[in-house]
Amino acid sequence: MKKFALALFLALCLPAASLALPLTSADIAKMVQDCPTLEEYRGAEPAVIWSRKQLYTQDPQGRAVKSTSYVILCGATARLGWLQDQLVAPNGGHIELEQAAIFDPGTAKLLHDLSYDRDELAEHGRLLVKFPKMDDVYVLVLSYRQIFAEPNVMEDIAWLGSEYPTWEGSVQIRIAKEQALDWESSTNAVPTIDVDQTFRRYGWFYFKQPANRGMRGMLESSDPYVVFSLATGPATAVAMMHDLEERRWPDLPAKYVVGEGSSRDDVLKSIEKFWRSADRLPGRGTWRSPRMIPAGGPWTTWESMYLLASWLQKQGWKAEVWFQHVLPQDRESISCAPALTHPVFLLGEPGAKKSWYYVPGQPGEPGKLPVSLRGKTLYAAGAKKLRRHSVGGTRLEKNRLSIAWNLDVDADCIVSGTVDIRVRNNWVETYESLADGRKDQIYSLFPGLEGWIDLDGDLDISPLGSQGFKLVLPVRARSGIEGQQGLMIGLPSIAPGPMMRLLDVGSSAVLKYPFVVEQSYRVQLPKGYRSMGAPLKMEQGSMVSSYASQYRINQRKNQLEGEEKLIQSSMRVDVPYLDGFKRVIETWGTWKTTSLALMPAGRSK
Repeated sequence: MKKFALALFLALCLPAASLALPLTSADIAKMVQDCPTLEEYRGAEPAVIWSRKQLYTQDPQGRAVKSTSYVILCGATARLGWLQDQLVAPNGGHIELEQAAIFDPGTAKLLHDLSYDRDELAEHGRLLVKFPKMDDVYVLVLSYRQIFAEPNVMEDIAWLGSEYPTWEGSVQIRIAKEQALDWESSTNAVPTIDVDQTFRRYGWFYFKQPANRGMRGMLESSDPYVVFSLATGPATAVAMMHDLEERRWPDLPAKYVVGEGSSRDDVLKSIEKFWRSADRLPGRGTWRSPRMIPAGGPWTTWESMYLLASWLQKQGWKAEVWFQHVLPQDRESISCAPALTHPVFLLGEPGAKKSWYYVPGQPGEPGKLPVSLRGKTLYAAGAKKLRRHSVGGTRLEKNRLSIAWNLDVDADCIVSGTVDIRVRNNWVETYESLADGRKDQIYSLFPGLEGWIDLDGDLDISPLGSQGFKLVLPVRARSGIEGQQGLMIGLPSIAPGPMMRLLDVGSSAVLKYPFVVEQSYRVQLPKGYRSMGAPLKMEQGSMVSSYASQYRINQRKNQLEGEEKLIQSSMRVDVPYLDGFKRVIETWGTWKTTSLALMPAGRSK
């Protein structure tokens, strides 16, 4: 795997410049001078993470301790729920808050020390920090420690990206000198290693890491990570799965059970109703000890999977939980449990011999293979090792993202209609949070939608057979000006966020899949007006991709019709082809800089 927008700084040891906790006004004043403002991100980001540090050590009993700290410059619209998802005690361990505070970036003065729910922490192992809503820019400082239960076990996956861009960050690990660490980095970055008489230290340091925004990126290293363990082999991952399988889970709450809860339709509707509720916490790779889990929820995503599996088994179903893993697995691999991702069900109806995979929250045809699993390898617990199943992939032309605008323009410059977005095959994984019904990320997934749609209602998502899903959104906005010669109308244009992030690639890259993106328009012009012309035909090509757009005016229907299409035919983009690859992507979006000029039908040019 190649480096993705990641600059690594080598040092001989852990940096002496690390700030001691708790941070003071003097620390914040220095960071204000050294770190970027929101304006330096062209107003595109409501927050920037000035500093993110992940430090792994061991206590005197040999138990792993993970210390995490954030310093975040936040605008008034910054969302902080993603932080809350991380503040959970590990299985059998506990979590401690070190600092949660708000500072004024103008004066560097402390404004608030943030409180948390002490009962929730003591009873359920969750740090519910009360993040305030602020009307102006502020600096959030958050630091906490997670203490794990098992001695001489240290393993984790440290994700380098976050919801917002990270100015600088680090992953640092300190173990006893006689211990050795197995590790892999998705960026192929080699850590600094320092050994003294007592400790062995590893460090990865990075700078200007782009935001992940919770998306599954399109590059193999687009969600960069470091995964590590003191031991190889599947023992800890298998133990985690067996532990969760063997627990006594409560029944699915009655409010989520549809009908009798036994037929296939009722079962799947019950799963989806629960999956999209507030009783499922979205954090990945998190599970707690039984005593920490509230009897009535909420449950983490992994806990929810095993709760549902238990409920299904009580209905007479076969229900197994399978996972993907960030690394290919064999007996010598790093199999640390937190590096398991994307749990899915293998289901069998009562009395049936055939089983089928099911991904909660992903629209699809029951009994058919979910499209997000194509080309993937899945793992489940065996007696002492991982069971494995490899799923076949898809061809280029089937990995298609289609956007269709059906619009009407009136004489008052009101543009209204619908946009139909169809997500097929491997694109489903990239847009998995959308398939899950979450609305908070739609503007970052589909830049260009903001201002055109109203998100107050539920998302209209429906399956496309076994291929994927579609989303239909109503569109309405005033977008244009009226002048002496006629109207100048601005039309919407979506620039798919994951695709546009490929412009950040700085060296050779490997994509997760080849793809097609297409955006079509059918625009009904207002009665009494005609178009002064359609955009010229455009073509752009490289050795690995191509772009074409073509529009016309249908005089009989008084409509603008046309489309643009981008085809990425190669999964590999080497340095000699990088400039052409970026030019093709930059060409995308006919209407991002073009307006539709209309004039009264009886007037000549």
